[in-house]
Amino acid sequence: MLQHAEPAAQAAQEAGHAATETFDAGTTIIGHVANSPIDHPLIHLPPVFGIDLSVTKHVLMLWVAAGFLLTVTTLAVRRYVRSGTMVPKGPVMGLIEYVAVRIRDEIVAPNVGKKWVNTYTPLIMMFFLFIVTMNAIGLLPIFDILALLNHTVLHLPEDAFLTRLTHGGTTPTGNFNVTAALATISFFAIMIAGMRAHGFFGHWKN
Repeated sequence: MLQHAEPAAQAAQEAGHAATETFDAGTTIIGHVANSPIDHPLIHLPPVFGIDLSVTKHVLMLWVAAGFLLTVTTLAVRRYVRSGTMVPKGPVMGLIEYVAVRIRDEIVAPNVGKKWVNTYTPLIMMFFLFIVTMNAIGLLPIFDILALLNHTVLHLPEDAFLTRLTHGGTTPTGNFNVTAALATISFFAIMIAGMRAHGFFGHWKN
C-alpha cells in the first residue's frame, strides 16, 4: 500500500512543480497592467529630434480617455446650448453641471478667490475629469473581453496588433510620465495665476 502511495505522491508533487513553473501569477498580472515595452510598441512611429514617439499601451489609453471625454462633453454641451434653456437636461449634462459646481465652489473658489474662480475652474475640472476617466477605463475589462474573443473566435497570430493590444487593460495614471506632465502643467498654471493676481514682483515676493 505504501509502495503504491509513494509514487503517486511523487507524481503529484512533480505535477505541482510543473504547474508552478508554467504559471506565475505575478508575471501574469504585471503583464496585464504594465505598459508595453518601448522596443515593442503597439504602433511604430519615426523618431523626432531623437525622441521615440511610438505608441505604447499607456499612450493609447491616454488617447482613448481623451477622445471619449472630448466626444461626450462636446455632444452634451452642444445639445445644452441648442436647447436654449438655463436648466441642463439629461443625465450626462446634469452630471457635468454637478461636477462643475462642486469643483468651482469647493475647490477653486477657496484657493483663488471669487475674482479668478471662473478663469481657473475649467483647468481644474479638466484635470479632474481626465484623471477620473483614465482610472475608470483602466478598471473596465475591455481588453480582456477582446482577448477572449480573439482566443475563441478570431485566432489572430501573436504579432497581430489586436493580440499585442489585448494583454490586459492598463491605467495611464500609474505611469510616472503622466503624473509628471500633469504636475508640470499645474506648476506653470500656479505661477501664471500668482503673477496675474499679484504682479510679477508681488508673486515672487510672496
